[in-house]
Amino acid sequence: MGKTTIVQLVAQELKVNCQMLQGTSINKASDIISILANLKPYDIVFIDEIHVVNYEILEVLYSALEGNFINIMIGKDYNNKIVKINLPPFTFIGATNKVGSLTKALISRIPNIFQLQPYDNNEVKNIIKKTISQLQ
Repeated sequence: MGKTTIVQLVAQELKVNCQMLQGTSINKASDIISILANLKPYDIVFIDEIHVVNYEILEVLYSALEGNFINIMIGKDYNNKIVKINLPPFTFIGATNKVGSLTKALISRIPNIFQLQPYDNNEVKNIIKKTISQLQ
């Protein structure tokens, strides 16, 4: 499909960093919190296979998407407190081959949804020819 390539091209065109994640590699909220807390203005956060990301992690992402902040709990039991971290403006891109598996809550927070179509055989042939000519 070229999803990752498209994201890389967008980041290159905008001259911003891109934090690329696989949905399967995000196992706990701290995985996404560390990425979001270290964003620079206008960076891109790309999550491929977003349909496998669990509810707890999506909850962290929702506050980042809606209000450009995340809340972090510091401490345990009676000594804990919540710290709000404001985030710079950023672009979020999620990709999946299973749109029907996305939650309504996630879809409602994404203003633009695009569906890519697979390349046909003729398009693949042209891409290969163009790539080979560039390498020669």
